[in-house]
Amino acid sequence: MKATSTQKKINLPIDQKKSSLRYYTKSILAVLVFMIGSSLIHAQNSCKSKLQVEKNRNSRSISSEGTQYRLLISNETSNQASFNLKAIDINKNCTNNDGSSTSNNVNLNFFFTDVDSNPISDIVLNSGETKSFLVKLTIPSGTPYNRWNCTEIAATSNDCSNYSITTILHTLVSDPNQE
Repeated sequence: MKATSTQKKINLPIDQKKSSLRYYTKSILAVLVFMIGSSLIHAQNSCKSKLQVEKNRNSRSISSEGTQYRLLISNETSNQASFNLKAIDINKNCTNNDGSSTSNNVNLNFFFTDVDSNPISDIVLNSGETKSFLVKLTIPSGTPYNRWNCTEIAATSNDCSNYSITTILHTLVSDPNQE
């Protein structure tokens, strides 16, 4: 006698097939949502940093000798972070501290240094690290006195696309005859 194997095809009613398909679709969708959400949370955490002026002193006067702001940049992630530093003129899009019109605002010269006055354009931070750096300003010759400058300082991540941290500096060009 030959051993034979027979397979029975089970025909499920259409309602049960649709129900099973919905279950699997919902399960796959839930897994995808979880994976995407986890990736976004990880990406946000891997790009979390802070930029601020020391003691929140975002406003000061500048004389013919120039001035400087000390900024603090913090890496609040578990990875090393690298940033490119830029000074951006926002004279037309800011509010002067004394309420005067921004139409008379002036441009200043900006450059970045480390705390030992070595020129920098990038800064690298280890996980949890905070570093100080300086934004030094000078007045171009012929700049009128008693005028404001508004500049946004941006630290743009070299590691995370489209991620920048910013702070705004308000600087008044003081009249040396009134100092």
